[in-house]
Amino acid sequence: MMQLKTAIEQYWKEEKWDELLTTAQTGLKKDPESAFLWASYAIAHREKGNIRAALGGFQRALSYENCPEYRFSYAQLMLVLGEEEQAYPILVKLVEESFFLEETMKLLTLCLRGLGRLDEAIAVLQSLPSLSAEMNLLLGHLYRDKGLLTESILCYQQGQKQDPNCPQICSALQSVLGIYRKKIEGNHMKTQAKERRR
Repeated sequence: MMQLKTAIEQYWKEEKWDELLTTAQTGLKKDPESAFLWASYAIAHREKGNIRAALGGFQRALSYENCPEYRFSYAQLMLVLGEEEQAYPILVKLVEESFFLEETMKLLTLCLRGLGRLDEAIAVLQSLPSLSAEMNLLLGHLYRDKGLLTESILCYQQGQKQDPNCPQICSALQSVLGIYRKKIEGNHMKTQAKERRR
């Protein structure tokens, strides 16, 4: 098993997903109850884009070992498939356990956004002691979803200060500024029309 584990770890480092999958499958024939081998099988499938097979692999791994890393990966895949309702309780539990906290909080925020629970998603991000550029981008998206353009712009600007070369932040900022300008112009035209009527 030690040799197998070493080979798997090497394939993982080298991103040799076909070899990783084959080695995990070979190992599972001898040890079908190994959580490590099922997780390796799942990771190989995930990296090859086979989401359903990866999900099944993590389910099997979790049936043998309730490992937070496996639960995190399982919830991540559920979000990819748009299964927010199923991912939500797993992510809440991981946050309670303080597992991989910033990444888990990000996934929980995306999950809540997918469920349309925007205020809760905003509260999750605001509970963090500080926000990275990526988190400011996400918070900006949430404010934009709620129609709060000024707050959205401020988040994108903060994210841009932190990472001036991030194309996603630049694009999001330009997009929301365009919406904001149209809104201001629309309000201005309405005001002028009202004044003409007087």
